[in-house]
Amino acid sequence: MRKLRAAVIGFMVALPAALALPAAVPVAASTPSCGGIVGSSFGSSLQQPYGGTSGIVINGSFGTLQANYSNGGTVYFSGPGGSPDTSAAVSFSSGNTSNGGNTLTVNAPGGAYSGHVWVCISGNNQVSDAGLYTFDPKVVGSYAANEGKSVAVSGNFYNSNLSVSVGGCPTGYSWVNESSINVSAPAPADCSGAVSVSEKAWNGAPLSGSGGSFKVTPSLQGVQCASPCYPGSTVTISGNGFSNSGTWSFGPASGHTSDGGFSFPAPDVESAALGLTTGNGSSVSSPALGIAPHITGVSAVSEGQTATVSGQAFGGSGTVSVGGQPASGATWSNDQIQFVMPAGVAPQVALTRDDGQQASAQFTLIPVITSVSPASAAPGSYVEISGSGFGSNPTVTIGGVPAQVALPGDTGIAATVPSGAKSGKLIVNSSYGKSVAWGQTFTVLGAGAAGSGSTGSSGGFSNYGNSNSGTLNVKPNYGFLPLPAPPPGVAFHLTAPSDQVKPGSDVPLTVNLQLLGKPVAGSTITFQVADSPGSDTSLSSPSTTTDATGTAHVTLHTSKKAGQTIVIARSGAFADQIRIVTLSPVAANAGIPATVFRNGTIDPHILIPFVGALGLAILLLLGAVLLQLRLNRRSPAPVAAAVSPAVETVAEPPKPKAPRKPRAQGAAPRKRPARPQPAPPPEVSVMPMAAGAEDIADVIPLPTVGDAADQDEITRTRARAKRPE
Repeated sequence: MRKLRAAVIGFMVALPAALALPAAVPVAASTPSCGGIVGSSFGSSLQQPYGGTSGIVINGSFGTLQANYSNGGTVYFSGPGGSPDTSAAVSFSSGNTSNGGNTLTVNAPGGAYSGHVWVCISGNNQVSDAGLYTFDPKVVGSYAANEGKSVAVSGNFYNSNLSVSVGGCPTGYSWVNESSINVSAPAPADCSGAVSVSEKAWNGAPLSGSGGSFKVTPSLQGVQCASPCYPGSTVTISGNGFSNSGTWSFGPASGHTSDGGFSFPAPDVESAALGLTTGNGSSVSSPALGIAPHITGVSAVSEGQTATVSGQAFGGSGTVSVGGQPASGATWSNDQIQFVMPAGVAPQVALTRDDGQQASAQFTLIPVITSVSPASAAPGSYVEISGSGFGSNPTVTIGGVPAQVALPGDTGIAATVPSGAKSGKLIVNSSYGKSVAWGQTFTVLGAGAAGSGSTGSSGGFSNYGNSNSGTLNVKPNYGFLPLPAPPPGVAFHLTAPSDQVKPGSDVPLTVNLQLLGKPVAGSTITFQVADSPGSDTSLSSPSTTTDATGTAHVTLHTSKKAGQTIVIARSGAFADQIRIVTLSPVAANAGIPATVFRNGTIDPHILIPFVGALGLAILLLLGAVLLQLRLNRRSPAPVAAAVSPAVETVAEPPKPKAPRKPRAQGAAPRKRPARPQPAPPPEVSVMPMAAGAEDIADVIPLPTVGDAADQDEITRTRARAKRPE
C-alpha cells in the first residue's frame, strides 16, 4: 500500500515537469535521421531550380557553418507524395563540394520526382530545405495506334502544364500524371515519329523533352466496287492512316495513297487484293475482290458463221452458251472468245468463267435467204422461203405489200402472195429486228396465171398431192375439233406411241413439221388440252421449238380419271390434234376375265345406255328380293308341326296362373327367352266341344304353349273331346 501511494505521488510530481519541456522539431516519418537532426538548421538554396537530372548545384549559406558541406551528408529528393524519399537519396562527401564547402553538385537518382530537395549534414545533425526543383520531361517507349485512337506514353517528370506533339504534329491528350500521358494518335500518318513534351516549371521556366517513337497505323475500312465489278469500274478504298506518301497495289495496278482514302479503276483481271504501305512503314492488306467478265461487243453473224465476243476479264477458260444452248468448239482468251453460231437459237451469248462469274449480251443475227420457191406465183399462192436466222415470228413483204405468213420458222417460211402485190423485192423481217431481201425479183403473176397452190402449176408443191397428212385419224372420230386443213406442201403431224393408256400415265407426244418434204427448224409449237376427263391433266410445257430435224417434244400427264383427252398442237396457221383414251381396268369376276373395249373398235359412249339398263335391272331385282323377305316375315308359322296328326279337335286352352294376352291371328311366333324350370301345370277343365267342332280343330290356331307339360295337357284334352258321349 505504501508503494502504491509513493508511485502515485511520484507520477503527479513528474507530470507538470513533463508538460513544461519544449517541443522537439517535427520531422516527417520518411525523413532520415542523418546522425540525428536538431532544431537548428543552416540556409541552402538551389542555384538552378529546374533542368536535367545531372549537375544540380546546391548553395550553402555563408557564416560559421559554411564549411559544413565538407563534412559530407545526404541529399534527398521528393518522392511521389512530395516528402523526402530514401530511395531517391544521394550521399556526398568533401569531394563533392566546391568553393570552400559553400556549394554542392549532385545528380538526381532514379525515382526522383519534381519537388523539394533536402540536404542533411552528417555529424552536425542539421537539415536544410534547399527549395523546389523541376526536372525536364523524359519520354520512353515505342507506340502505335490508328488515327484518333489514344495510347499511354510512359516517361518521367510530367506535369499538368504541358503540350504534346508526335513527329512534329501537335496532338492532344486526355490525362497526365508524373509518369504517363494518354496521347491521341495524330493525323495524317506521316506525323509518326518521336514524342515531344513541352511544359513549364513552378516558376514559369520552360521545360521540354523528346524521346521514344509513335507510329500511326492505317485503318482499312472498306474495298468497294460496283456490282457487278467490271474492269474499269471504280474501286474505292476507305479508311484513314494511309499517309500521303504511301503506296498501294491491286493486281497489276498501283499508285500513291491519300491519307483519308483513294480510288482507282479496276484492272483487267479475274480478282485482286489490295496491298498498302504507309510512309512510316506500316502496312495493311485486304481479301481478294472478284472482278466480273465484261462483254464489250459481239460481231454480227449469220447462222453457221464464227462470232467473236470481245471484252475483258474472261479469264483462262469457261463455258459459252448461245440462246440457251451450249456453243461447242469455242476458243477462249482473257479478252476474246469465238464460237460458231448454231441454227435456230436466239442471238444471245452467255459466258460463265471457271470461278462462276457470268456475263451475257445480245448481238445481231443477220438473216439469210437461200431460196424462194416458186420464184413467181399468183396472189393467194403459197411461197416457200428457205434460209436461216428468221426467228420464231418473222414477217414477209412482197412488192412492198405485207404477206400472210402461214408457217413461220427459223429456217423456212410458208407465205401467201398478197392480193394487190406487184412484182418486186421479197423481204423477210426476222424476229430479231433485222431484214434481208432476196437477191432476185419476185414475179407476181396475173390472176389465173397460176394455180392456188393445190396443183403442180404453182411450182414446188405438186409432190404434196391432195392427201391430208396433218391429222392423225383415230376412229371413231368422236370429240375431235374442226381444224383448218394444211396447205399443199405442209406436213404437220402430232403423234403418240399409244393412244390408250392407264389413267395418270405420262404420254410422250411428238410433232413433226415439214415444208415440201424438208424439216422446218426453229418453229414454235404451242400445245393445248382441248378436252379432258379431269382437271389434273397437264402438259410438261405449253410450247416448244422444233429442232434441226423439224421435231418437237412434249409430255402429256393424263388424268387419274378414265376418259378421253384431246391435245391440239399449232404452228402458225396450221394445227393437228390427237386423242389419248385412258381406260380403267375392270376386276375379274368368278374367274371370268374382264373385257376392255378399245376406242379403235367401239366407242365407249355407246355402252352408256346398256350400263344404265343393267343397273336398273339389278335395282329392280334387289327390290323384289327385299319385298319377298318382308312378306315372309309377316306369314303365320305352320301349326301341324306342333300338333299330333291324330288330334282333330282342340279343347279350350288351360288358364295360366297369370292371364295372358292372346296373340293376334297370323302374327309371327314370338321368340321367348329361356326361363327356369316351370312348376307343374295346374289342372285344366275343358268344356265339351260343340257338334262339328272336330272338323275345324286342326285349322284353329292355338295359343303358344309355354312348356312341354302344357303341350301334353292340350293333347289329352283334344283326345277326350273326340270320345263318344
